[in-house]
Amino acid sequence: MPIHWQRGTFPSGAGKHPLVNVSWQDARDYADWRSARLPTESEWEKAARGTDERPYPWGTRFTEGERCNANNQIGTTTPVDEWPDGLSFYGVWDMAGNVYEWRYDHYDPQYYKDSPTTNPKGADGGQERVIRGGSYQETRAALRTTHRIGSSEVSTRDNIGFRLAMDADDIRPGG
Repeated sequence: MPIHWQRGTFPSGAGKHPLVNVSWQDARDYADWRSARLPTESEWEKAARGTDERPYPWGTRFTEGERCNANNQIGTTTPVDEWPDGLSFYGVWDMAGNVYEWRYDHYDPQYYKDSPTTNPKGADGGQERVIRGGSYQETRAALRTTHRIGSSEVSTRDNIGFRLAMDADDIRPGG
């Protein structure tokens, strides 16, 4: 359980907020338990940027307080469905601001200098894992769809969460 949970449950009023204070290892273990996985960095970026290479999931313009939870304006996380004007090209909610999200990939700050241009598979190894999407504490630069940083696999912070991915062939109706 995350350190901020009491008696095995999330804080009152936080049921629709992203789960935070989980390490990469915690997120991976939960994904395995759900027969899912953490998205790769390239999957996350495609879902965020779309086919038109948007600088933000919703498009090209950033207006503070309009499409995502950022710049410590609220001071904490918000429900994941709070910002309908912030949907990505593919209709994915909450891909910028609110919380950084763990990616499956190892972090290498130089990886994209020589990576394949189509569906790069990420660094072969490293000391950190990729987190993407910015957080409620970040300014517009960290919310760009191309912004990436690394964090230790065992790190837990109140501004890092995760989302799950599944291959289309693995999705069961109603499951």
